[in-house]
Amino acid sequence: MSEGMVQVRSLGLRERKKERTREQLVEAALRLFTQHGYEGTTIDEIVDAVEVSPRTFFRYFQSKEDVLVAWVDEFSNRVHHALATRPLDEEPYTALRSALTEAVTVYETKRTHFIALERFIARTPAVRAQKLEKLGRCSQVMIEALATRLGVDAQCDLAPRLLANCAIGILGAAVSLWIAQGGKGSLSEIVDHAFRCMSPTEALVHAAQRPSQQRERRSSLASA
Repeated sequence: MSEGMVQVRSLGLRERKKERTREQLVEAALRLFTQHGYEGTTIDEIVDAVEVSPRTFFRYFQSKEDVLVAWVDEFSNRVHHALATRPLDEEPYTALRSALTEAVTVYETKRTHFIALERFIARTPAVRAQKLEKLGRCSQVMIEALATRLGVDAQCDLAPRLLANCAIGILGAAVSLWIAQGGKGSLSEIVDHAFRCMSPTEALVHAAQRPSQQRERRSSLASA
């Protein structure tokens, strides 16, 4: 076996070990939070359960809240990648629907885990607030990608924000329904159906124009 192949294999083993440690910390935290309450559980107790040091914990997570919501950052990366790989000539709302339908498959790989996680987050204000903050970053990822597709300014134009905020709402409703049903069925199909139910009207297309542009268009139509 060549030196290069050994290095690649070693890197793969290290990465898998790191991922296992990360997953063990999340699972231990969720178990201890459920048993003793969020406020009643310390980081020291979490790391003791996994037999690692606090220093190891902070390599993966920034805080006790972050241990339960860091996955949202990974989800945002999945959304970004999924949007980036959609055909450039695809209608923005369709691209967004397809990207999120693809991204939510991560929930289905660990149904029991994510259902327990989301239920705990829903009843824990401190963690719920952290999740909402991270979802705001996910929304920004979508805004920037959609602005590029629409050819508008992400900071000044309304359409990307409307679409992204709509998507976050649709996603939240679909996940809530899926969890209420005990994770039965395909979350991807629920998300896709929800997007189709909320398909935007022509108003969202006009939102890509600034108010001044809309006034100019109305004036030109009136004088025609």
